[in-house]
Amino acid sequence: MDLGLTGRRALVFGSTSGLGLAVAESLAAEGARVAIAGRRADVASEVAGRLPGAIAVPGDITEDGTPERLVAEAAAGAGVVVDFDSAGLDSAGLLSLDFPLDEDEEEEVDEPVELARLSVR
Repeated sequence: MDLGLTGRRALVFGSTSGLGLAVAESLAAEGARVAIAGRRADVASEVAGRLPGAIAVPGDITEDGTPERLVAEAAAGAGVVVDFDSAGLDSAGLLSLDFPLDEDEEEEVDEPVELARLSVR
C-alpha cells in the first residue's frame, strides 16, 4: 500500500516499544522518516538506528515544554506531516481495581489519564 509518505517526517510518541514501535516500523516501511519519541534515550536511539531515515527525539512528555521541544526537533528541516501518540504507562492493574478507590488507587488511575491529556495539548 502506498500512503504517500515517502520522505515525509512522522513523529510517533511512545515509539520505543509496543504499539508505538509497531506504528513507527509501519510508517518507516511506507517510506516515512520517523522521529522516535520516548522517555528512554538509549532505546530511542537504538530504534532510530534500525529504521531508515529515522531520528531519535527522546523526552518525557509529562515535563513542561517537552512536547513542544519534541515537535520542534522532529520538524527541523522536514516538517511533521504525521503525528501519532502512543505514549502510555503500564496500567494493566487498572482492570482489577475495586470501587470506591482509596487514595493510592486514585493516583494510579490519575497518572495514565494525565499522560494522555498531556500528549494531546
